[in-house]
Amino acid sequence: MTAAAQALVAYHVAHGGFSRYQKFDDFLEQIVPPGVTGPSRDELLARFAASTRQGLLECEVAEGLTALREQTAHARWLIVSGGDQTELREVSPNAA
Repeated sequence: MTAAAQALVAYHVAHGGFSRYQKFDDFLEQIVPPGVTGPSRDELLARFAASTRQGLLECEVAEGLTALREQTAHARWLIVSGGDQTELREVSPNAA
């Protein structure tokens, strides 16, 4: 892993509540050394979104979730996430 990639990971961990948009802006402005060329902000965001979507589609459903939903059929279920709303709706079969 390059030094810039390691710095981005450390920044991400230290700033967990910041949006991906802000993180990539900061990465490109503060972490990537001047004169170094690479993917643009939009390319980084697109790659991140594709990776996130794939991860959400492949991850396992929490054990017992189906049973809990059956037991609470009267309840309105919501997804609470810091993720992108459009991406969550794409991978959630019952999203409104």
